[in-house]
Formats: sequence, C-alpha cells, structure tokens
Amino acid sequence: MNDPLPKLIEDLKWLKEPVPGQEHSIPWMWIALGAGLVLVVALILGNRWRKGKKVLPFLAPPMPHVQALAALRGLESLMEPGREKEFVAEVSRIARVYIQGRFGLRAPHRSTEEFLWEAGQSRLLSGEHQDLLARFLMHCDLVKFAQKGVVVDEMRGLLESARSFVDGTIPEENPIKPKTKTS
Repeated sequence: MNDPLPKLIEDLKWLKEPVPGQEHSIPWMWIALGAGLVLVVALILGNRWRKGKKVLPFLAPPMPHVQALAALRGLESLMEPGREKEFVAEVSRIARVYIQGRFGLRAPHRSTEEFLWEAGQSRLLSGEHQDLLARFLMHCDLVKFAQKGVVVDEMRGLLESARSFVDGTIPEENPIKPKTKTS
C-alpha cells in the first residue's frame, strides 16, 4: 500500500517556518484590537451623554406611571377577605412611590400629614388631585393604623382611586415642533 504520510509532508513544504518572536505578537494584536474597540464605543457613548441624549436608551427605566399602573394591576390578587391590611399597605406604597417618581415629592418617607402639607406648598398637584390623594391616603391610614376593616368593594374603590390618580397625572408628551426657516 501507498503510505499517505510522505505525500502529506511533501504538500506542506510550502509552509514557512515561524519567524522567531512572531508567535508572541498575535495575542497582543487581538488585545490591541479589543482595546481599540472599547475606546471607540466609549467615545460614542460619551459623546451621546455630553449632548444630553440617552446613552443606552434600551436600558432606560420605564416611566413612573407605567411602573405604577403595572404594579396596581398586580394587586387584584390581594383583594380578598383576610388580606385587607396587606392590600391597603401595598396600594398606598405604590401610590407614594409613583408620586415620588413623577413629582419628586418624598411621599414614601413622610407621614400622610407631612406629605400632604408638602404637596400643597409645592403646587405640583392640582387642588382636585390633592383632594383625591388626601381622601385616598387617609382611608389607607385608617385601615393600616386604626384597624378599620374594609370589604372587597372598598378595596376595589381604593384601587380605582389609585388608578384614577395615576391616569390623571400622566405627563403630556411634548410634541415635536417642526423647524421653520427664519428670513
């Protein structure tokens, strides 16, 4: 039989021997290429940040009203007898976190009276929204602290009040104004 090994060796004679020291330059070439790529990405992101654009728009957190409405939808499972206090504490927390995210008022860290006073002083909330919020939060406080019982219909009413408040305070989008030429 014919041995294929000598034929294989004969076919590989066109390969050159490695140049001394060259075998170490290939990893450094990949490292330099990777560092260059990281530098280019950093420059692009830094430029976007300097211009006030979202650096990574796909990582932007959802708007406060989107988070609040999603959390309120998840509360329907708590609307059952025996879970009243848990439901009321959670619906109150969601509303307070929304207020902080939307208006910058420190609602989660203040008592209802302190928060309502601050909201009245800031004028960020309309009188109608302040009234709705005051009734909502005081009803929640009665359940949380005065041990007032609530029935499922009252829980639905609290949930609807929270939804109405969030829906009524969603910020309007700024329409893009067409550019006009000045003469």
